[in-house]
Amino acid sequence: MFNLKTLKWFLIFVFGFLFQDIIVNNLLSIKNVRFDFITIVLIFFGLEFGGVRATIVGFIVGLVQGLGFFSGGFIGLSSLTKSITGFYAGFFQRSKNKWNDLYFLLILFSGCLIHNIIYFYISTLGLESSIYYVFFRTILPSSIYTTIIGMMIFYSFKK
Repeated sequence: MFNLKTLKWFLIFVFGFLFQDIIVNNLLSIKNVRFDFITIVLIFFGLEFGGVRATIVGFIVGLVQGLGFFSGGFIGLSSLTKSITGFYAGFFQRSKNKWNDLYFLLILFSGCLIHNIIYFYISTLGLESSIYYVFFRTILPSSIYTTIIGMMIFYSFKK
């Protein structure tokens, strides 16, 4: 059950948490818009291993995030959004085109958009800001930023 591939992905996620918490949240945010490195890694994981594993890993990763070890928020909200994102990315695991440039771009952007819509919609319930303001000020910029970083990672590992 435990092999080198499992260890590799475990270390990637641990690195992702540290990178997100130390570098991204403090140094790479642009007007409070941050990319979500963990979501990028989760989408890669889902494309590699499928929806069931990515849903489970998404839940665990979201639980760690939601408990406040690496970011604040409602307990369970990160687990919900990461599980859905992992399942969504895993849906494309069997696709022959998943590593095609445009196809991967669409999977990455739509996965980030789904994640951010659910996360920010629920986290802003009861606040005075409108959904349009949240969408154009937070959801869309964060999804675009995450997609750009994800594509840079994609191209750096593509052979």
